[in-house]
Amino acid sequence: MNSDQLVAQFYELLTARDIAGLNAILAQDVVVTYHATPGDLPWAGRFVGVQGFAQFLAIVGEHLEIVDAERQPPFGDDHHVVVATRGRWRVKATGAEVVGSMLNIFSIAGTLITGYEVYADTAAFAKAMLTGPSAGDDA
Repeated sequence: MNSDQLVAQFYELLTARDIAGLNAILAQDVVVTYHATPGDLPWAGRFVGVQGFAQFLAIVGEHLEIVDAERQPPFGDDHHVVVATRGRWRVKATGAEVVGSMLNIFSIAGTLITGYEVYADTAAFAKAMLTGPSAGDDA
């Protein structure tokens, strides 16, 4: 399985909420990093290990639901894969929607994901956590 296929499998397992399947393709010491200023979002920061990954997913799931997401074709090499996503997310507490783009960067060693980094419009997500109207760009 090449790195693009591994990342495609990650998204399939994530969509299916198959934690056991995800754990099988994550390195035991996987590092998840959601790049944002600490305190801006409940899921911002660094999470280590498969337990950290599960904690990250639980926090995101507690606060957000995916309305729709369109992933662009991945690019990278055997050790890193980058996936750009355009979508809409709804904040459960406020009903506000965030429209925007997100970048996921995967680090890969062999057949395991060793790192998962997320870059997104932190300001739009933070605004949506506090208010009811739509946040993010208008496209």
